[in-house]
Amino acid sequence: MDLFTGLFECGWAIGLKYTDGFTKLTPSVLTIGAMAISIWLLSITMKTIPVGTAYPVWTGIGAVGVAILGMVLFSESRELLRILCLLLYCLRGLTDITQWNQRYLKVSFWSLNIGLAMMTFLSLLPQGPLQTYASIEHGYAYARSAEFVHSRVMEALVWMRVPGDVVFSVGVFAFVIFVFKATMASRKTVDFRGQADL
Repeated sequence: MDLFTGLFECGWAIGLKYTDGFTKLTPSVLTIGAMAISIWLLSITMKTIPVGTAYPVWTGIGAVGVAILGMVLFSESRELLRILCLLLYCLRGLTDITQWNQRYLKVSFWSLNIGLAMMTFLSLLPQGPLQTYASIEHGYAYARSAEFVHSRVMEALVWMRVPGDVVFSVGVFAFVIFVFKATMASRKTVDFRGQADL
């Protein structure tokens, strides 16, 4: 039941975008209807599931669902870091946080951020002023031409991105290990509890 409640939460949140400030009649009526159904289903769910479980599941499905629908319907950002954050948000509800290995999460956080900084300062940032200067001196077409983009300096700056890519990859790998260990630890906890009940 909580799944349907969360789906209607996604429906009204996405519907808000189509109402244009509640100035369009049909999307506004559908959105208000989805709101009412979502709250009604939540109240029914709370008859059998504790409020401390039902409400977080409802908002969690809504938050993640709306983020995914935003990417699909409105071409919102699909950046890796955003997706990793959504995955981390889901893991909070699906795994036992006390079993998390914070070391892998810290390595992931710092490696991802340091890797992005290295890519920016070693490669992307130096390319910008050079391309701007070439555009002012020789015209925009030259600054975008193969002759300029594949010049020795620009090619060297492209290769300067590699160290940042490597550090970033370490962060992604650490995050994958973190997710694997978090889900495996939660499985063991569930199995242990299940055996204890027998």
